Amino acid sequence: MTREELIAKIENASTKSDKDFQEIIAMTIDNGFLTQRDIAREFGCSLPTVDRWKSGSHAPHYFMRKAVFDTLIKQLRQATK
Repeated sequence: MTREELIAKIENASTKSDKDFQEIIAMTIDNGFLTQRDIAREFGCSLPTVDRWKSGSHAPHYFMRKAVFDTLIKQLRQATK
């Protein structure tokens, strides 16, 4: 998956969908765009929290997901410059 494909997926994702959130976090980490540590640092949460997001066993409230998605898009776009 390219950065552009991931950005498009994030832009089309539903913030109300736990599955969309889990897939985006997993794709971001599994494709090497950010590490779990990067995500934890950016959002001020623990590594176990990011691991739960990635596995789908937990996700932040859907109001917070928009901020996560926006930040991921911003970081992905900066990395392509």
